[in-house]
Amino acid sequence: MTLDFDGNLRLYSLDEMTGNWTVTWQAMSDPCRVHGLCGPNSICSYGSGAGRGCSCLPGYKIMNPKDWSYGCELEYNTSSNDHEEVSFVPVSYVELYGYEYDFFPNSTLERCKVKCTQSSICKGFLFKFEEGTYNCYAKSLLLNGKHSPNLLGTLFVKLNVSKASNEPVKEIKLNCLGEDSISLDRTYRRKQESKFLKFLIWFTCGIGIFELLTVFIVLWVIFGSTRKDSSAAMQGYLLAATGFRKFTYGELRKATRSFRDE
Repeated sequence: MTLDFDGNLRLYSLDEMTGNWTVTWQAMSDPCRVHGLCGPNSICSYGSGAGRGCSCLPGYKIMNPKDWSYGCELEYNTSSNDHEEVSFVPVSYVELYGYEYDFFPNSTLERCKVKCTQSSICKGFLFKFEEGTYNCYAKSLLLNGKHSPNLLGTLFVKLNVSKASNEPVKEIKLNCLGEDSISLDRTYRRKQESKFLKFLIWFTCGIGIFELLTVFIVLWVIFGSTRKDSSAAMQGYLLAATGFRKFTYGELRKATRSFRDE
């Protein structure tokens, strides 16, 4: 069982036929629930067969092919012309969590487009049908995106008209080869034990056993002498009170020669 880099707890089992380790249990069945896993300007998708994948939104390209968490960046430089016409590219079956700078309940699609066009911080908006009405979530950052066929939201990505296209989202392919690759040694040597440490442990155990035996002997001697002193004291008390001395069975037997004399 390991806690992986994405914060998900997973249990791995070894397939003895192939020699591969496979995930047999994980705390979060959908890894895309981990916020920010794919970085900004991207969406996360997950399938039982294909596993987890990240895709850049339209108009964006991957920043670091070796790390999903960097996300995606614009394929072109943002124009400084505030009057340049913008367009909105839809991406269906998407959900984005957080980073809403404004919310427009019971809104139309055209109203959402106008509001986002008028705002310089708007990167896009999520248009979603909820409880009988359409709601508009204006986003200042396109982060924590998730794609699934059962999601009802549609993301509209804000792009310049000259750069906008209807191309599908581009899946990020990780490049795991290169100088960053590290070969792990799969053989493990048992560390050599220190002879001094081993001797010190045995010596400490011996001292402990000796102390326990000493305490036991001292208690036994004290308890035995206390019993004898108590018996002698009782004999003195009985003689002073009644004038009769208490004899033991052995003393009576000896005095009467095994009870033959009266």
